[in-house]
Amino acid sequence: MTTETKVALEPLAYAGRLRAFLEKARVGVQVHLSHLKLQGRADPLAESVLPKLVAIEDEIEGYLKREAGRHPVWDNWASKVKGCGLMTLGAVMSRVDIQRVNTVSAMWAHFGFAPGQKREAGKKLDYDAVGRTWCWRLGDSLIKQNGVFKRVYDERKAYEEAQALAKGQVVRAAKKGDRRNGDGPDEVMTKMHLHRRAMRYMIKRFLACLWLEWRAAEGLPLQAPYIIGRADESGRVHQTFITPSEMTDR
Repeated sequence: MTTETKVALEPLAYAGRLRAFLEKARVGVQVHLSHLKLQGRADPLAESVLPKLVAIEDEIEGYLKREAGRHPVWDNWASKVKGCGLMTLGAVMSRVDIQRVNTVSAMWAHFGFAPGQKREAGKKLDYDAVGRTWCWRLGDSLIKQNGVFKRVYDERKAYEEAQALAKGQVVRAAKKGDRRNGDGPDEVMTKMHLHRRAMRYMIKRFLACLWLEWRAAEGLPLQAPYIIGRADESGRVHQTFITPSEMTDR
């Protein structure tokens, strides 16, 4: 890993923060104009500002793509994964300091994918909400492109559905009045909740591979993921972890 590439990570992080700020501003202006349109009114200032925000946002996205494309993670692994584009990869990488995230589980926790992490009224989030949003966007893309991570998603979704049925739950689309998405018998496990569970699992697999590739490129110490030597839900003990090289399409 060259010194030039390491130095480039700091502006990448700033570009990611700036991109998130501009997206929020642009969406706010769009919502404002939509409300005014429904009322038959206009706002010349907002109408003038909107295209400028879009242009700056596009410029920063171009920067994120260039910087992600320069990073060894792209050439060594991410470019071979269907559904992983330069923009999304750059946005996800911009949200985390890989030198401070020393384990795969810490990577998951940073993005809000550790067990028990959720929004609670009156409590400060213990994860990067913007980074989590980018991870979900990445997950959508991985599924749509139907590559190796889509297979991870499909397998996990089938497993989650089998578990729900084994508990006596009903699996179907949500209906008003349902007791749903719990673990008790006679409750409904909605198809959307199954989708989210499987997608979450797939995203965690991607983040684990990203952590391994990124840490290796930086010359940082690597540690086996915590699941090594542990039993999963089916009782199978993991002796090896699927490596990034196995999780490729090209």
